[in-house]
Amino acid sequence: MRIELYIILIILTCMSCKNRNQLEIQFENHLPATDQRLLKKIVSSYDNFIKMAYSGKVDDFYSQIESNKPTLKELNKEEYCELVKMFDESTLEYKSKNVKYDSVYMSDHGSIISVMQEEDIIEDELQFDDEIEFFPQCRTVEEQLNEVKKRAYWRFISESSFKLALSKIAKNKLEIQGYIDRKDAVRYISPKLMAKSLLENNINENDYFIKRVIAIELFIQQIKLEYGC
Repeated sequence: MRIELYIILIILTCMSCKNRNQLEIQFENHLPATDQRLLKKIVSSYDNFIKMAYSGKVDDFYSQIESNKPTLKELNKEEYCELVKMFDESTLEYKSKNVKYDSVYMSDHGSIISVMQEEDIIEDELQFDDEIEFFPQCRTVEEQLNEVKKRAYWRFISESSFKLALSKIAKNKLEIQGYIDRKDAVRYISPKLMAKSLLENNINENDYFIKRVIAIELFIQQIKLEYGC
């Protein structure tokens, strides 16, 4: 009976490994070759960083982020900034640019109306500015209009190859689907909130996919924040 149980456990383990590897292969097949190589480099740098700076205690890294404390300990600034440069120039992250409104004016009802560029208007509808209530009452109309003009809006040029590849396997990974939904909703994920979630929830940070999310959303973002690169 023990031998039979042992054999069953081996079979189940092998099936799990096979399924996991198939998901990894599926994910990597949807990444451009250059992005694959860069992602492996980012993950490798992240792993080495955790070992060197935190003796492998990844929760200490999360705690520093959650507490708004420095995390990089002045390590490998030149190397890490080069890594960020490669990341920014890759298609792993989405690309966007700030675009000025076609026009901004005050309606007869006292609301600011901001009109996007023609190619960004859906069904030729005017875009009402939804932040008008946050303007101090002491602001003049001209000051309010200039503020909206200056703020402009973001036009997304290309999607993230990393997110697109993750979406191919997300139905098998609840945490990854949650990550994709969040990225679709706001594009930006707060490192502090993410670190807090990792500390409070039973999440396997060594999971192939989750580690890659952490390496990008925490490690890369902290390099940008602390080193200004």
